[in-house]
Amino acid sequence: MPAAGHHKFEDEWLVPLVRETPGLTEEILTGWRAQGRRFVSQALVDQGLRTFEELGEAILRKYRIAFAAPDLDSIDRNLLSLVPEKVCRKHGLAPSSQSNRSVSVLMPNPMDHDAQQQVEWASGRDVVPVFCLPDHLERLLLKLVTPDAVIYDMLERLEFEGQVEVVGGEEEEVAAAEVTEVKAPVVRLANAIIADAVTRGASDIHIEHDEQATVVRYRIDGLLRKVMVLPRYVGAGPLVSRIKIMAGLDLAERRRPQDGRAKLKVNGAEVGLRVSTLPTRMGEKVVFRILDERVAHVPLDRLGFHGDVLERLEHLISKEEGIVLVTGPTGSGKTTTLYSVLNRRNAEDVNIVTVEDPVEYRLPGVGQVQVNERQGLTFAAVLRSVLRQDPDIIMLGEIRDAETADIACQAALTGHLVLSTLHTNDAVTAVARLEDMGVERFKLASGLNGVTAQRLVRKVCAACSKPVEAAQVSADLDAALRRRDISTTLRQAVGCAECNHTGYKGRMSLIELLEIPEALKDRIAAGAGTEELREEALALGCLHTMTEDILRHLADGHTTWDEVQTHLDLGEAGGTEKAARRAPEAGAQATPSAVVTPATPPAAVAASAPAAEPGPSTPGRPASAVLAVADAAALEILRGTLAEGGVAATEAPNGQMAIALVASQQPDLLVVGPPSSSLDVAGLIHLVRGVLGMRDVQVLAVVTSEEEADPLLEAGADDFLALPLRAASARARLKSVLKRQDRWSAPEEVMRPRMPANEADRLADLRATGVLDTPPEERFDRLTRKAAEHFGVPSSMVSLVDADRQWWKSHHGTDTTGTPRDVSFCGHAILQDDVFVVEDAYLDARFADNPLVTGDSKVRFYAGYPLKGPGGHNVGSFCIVDHKPRAFTEADAQVLKELGQEVEAELALNPRETEPG
Repeated sequence: MPAAGHHKFEDEWLVPLVRETPGLTEEILTGWRAQGRRFVSQALVDQGLRTFEELGEAILRKYRIAFAAPDLDSIDRNLLSLVPEKVCRKHGLAPSSQSNRSVSVLMPNPMDHDAQQQVEWASGRDVVPVFCLPDHLERLLLKLVTPDAVIYDMLERLEFEGQVEVVGGEEEEVAAAEVTEVKAPVVRLANAIIADAVTRGASDIHIEHDEQATVVRYRIDGLLRKVMVLPRYVGAGPLVSRIKIMAGLDLAERRRPQDGRAKLKVNGAEVGLRVSTLPTRMGEKVVFRILDERVAHVPLDRLGFHGDVLERLEHLISKEEGIVLVTGPTGSGKTTTLYSVLNRRNAEDVNIVTVEDPVEYRLPGVGQVQVNERQGLTFAAVLRSVLRQDPDIIMLGEIRDAETADIACQAALTGHLVLSTLHTNDAVTAVARLEDMGVERFKLASGLNGVTAQRLVRKVCAACSKPVEAAQVSADLDAALRRRDISTTLRQAVGCAECNHTGYKGRMSLIELLEIPEALKDRIAAGAGTEELREEALALGCLHTMTEDILRHLADGHTTWDEVQTHLDLGEAGGTEKAARRAPEAGAQATPSAVVTPATPPAAVAASAPAAEPGPSTPGRPASAVLAVADAAALEILRGTLAEGGVAATEAPNGQMAIALVASQQPDLLVVGPPSSSLDVAGLIHLVRGVLGMRDVQVLAVVTSEEEADPLLEAGADDFLALPLRAASARARLKSVLKRQDRWSAPEEVMRPRMPANEADRLADLRATGVLDTPPEERFDRLTRKAAEHFGVPSSMVSLVDADRQWWKSHHGTDTTGTPRDVSFCGHAILQDDVFVVEDAYLDARFADNPLVTGDSKVRFYAGYPLKGPGGHNVGSFCIVDHKPRAFTEADAQVLKELGQEVEAELALNPRETEPG
């Protein structure tokens, strides 16, 4: 415990105010210090020497800080989203109310400027401190941020009112679960998350943790979306435990992965869950796969296949023997296609057996076998047994090894139709893949009937999409459509309430279909390579390519160019754009055509750009940046932020010009984004890092969502900014990425004014006055003398606030020629709409602990009128300053405002017109 003489109360500033309290002696204060009491206010109330109301009234009179006892019923829990729980817990405060510009905060120490600054940064609003007793506040925080309170808050945000019921288990377990649901809100939270995901059409739920929080994300239409952030003590503990109970997993086992299953009824519809846990450094990550039984019964003609493709596929699956393979990457819809095929063939006179790992959906009338390698039930072992069950159709979940592939081929050659999946890039490559597994060519030639390759893409929203001509997005695409004599009018995503403003709703399959006629079987048996087989299949007309399928879907308006361009091979179609299909071992990355054409080497790009400037390491060179930002609002904020920090910025209208500028100027920073069809951000980053080899350039990506940032960070971006952009977050992120101290100095954080959101326009308006660099003039001196005389103050000034200095046009009563902006009251004044007043800076909660204020004997009172330039932006301040505190009435403010308007009239004049002669 610290010595009594050295211990300070957290509200030490209150001691002089209460020292005359009857009954309070120096011995009592010394005793409290010896006990290590944190707050003298709480000690006074506990001792009965002062009431809370008496303390509050004294603080209000002396410091003009309001006081209030917290009322839980009157405090909006949603305020915790404005001021994070972490900040509340760290500083022992709680928000009580808010307005458009400010947030009132209950504080036991309203002079804690660090806490106020944290709240201001977190909320983006001015802080109004309100005095509150520590004990009152502690009880309030316990009720506001307990796990149950947080969970109830999450439940309110989900707004789910449906019924969720866990299916299966013993009666006692079900009864226990019902009791738990009443007592433990975490049960309701888990059910609500699952039900909400099902309602939104999500395929997966991800629950993952970091140091402070648990993030819940849904995969909807193939893309992950963040839907909820929970405190870590709720998500990593009770929520994960509840999920493990539902899935029948071992609660005590946290060091190894576990897999389980669960079944729920959501509003009467049965839903299966495949649950996987993975131990990570931050806790157990949980992923649900939502298995909606309705997916297993989707008719084949509802999968979005074109009529002729569907007819050819039905012909393949109608055969009594042979192999039909469905290929594609994970999550491409292979299982859904196979189940649709089984539903089409399922009948009383057909014996169908499936071998799956795991069995995802139940199919009535179908024998489904679950693989269990621990018990020796491998695909190959089960398949041998299945062949003795007199099957007509066998469905294998996946051909994984040589033994399974060989048995499948044997089954196909002995009168069975075998359906299975295989991981390959396209349909033709399946032959080489099976050969690599050890299947002999003659067996493949005899047994293989056909192969499909699939990809899933999002369908464009029919409610809000708009037409666009193919020539506007790609000349090669337009040419390919015209050669096929199909429509060149495409659809473009827009976004509306129906599609959650994404522009897309639902997903559809893109398909490549290879039939194996006798002529192609001969080529397979003869050992033809993949490219030879492809050319032969195209010549025979038995290969419906992915490109053909995509072009038809684009012409029919089912999806958009942005969704399919990575799957489209216009080179195959006779165009010149990059091929999307690549062999797995081909590591080369194509140059994005939206950034710079492949024919343009880096040397040529550099030669076409302006002359090179000194590199980043040049001593004394100011920091520089290149901005290739397509969002106008974000670009405006970045311009102003960089200008305020003294960073010279050059704007690039497109990716190609951005590369040229980066190659020639070698800037410290490249800001690029958001990704779009006209700006390939990942490709541009690859050019900077891989082709130009520029590792010293810091790259900041602008994205529309955090999920969009992951591939850009992998491509080489150093950090990202998510839209919509806020000036405060942009400034902090730029400062971090540049790894340099900006124009605002750290020791004076509490004095630092915020940067105006319209900084670029404000500076332009300032320069437009034409008086920035002219010497002080009599026309301004006349007005400052007049203000000093009227108010009886020693100093009055006209200051124009430049990017990082104060430029005085008149400084009556002082010989100051310039003050850094970060220690100036004028920087605060230009943020106001009306007169900015600090009646006593030594007692003002915003400035009282700042040594720049308390150490300056000349400035204790300040009143400044924000001066507007010709364009209507705040360009400076007309202010009066005194070395002692004083009151400032509304009448005083009106006089200062009128004098300031006279200054504005002078600023509107061209200074050359006022010179003699």
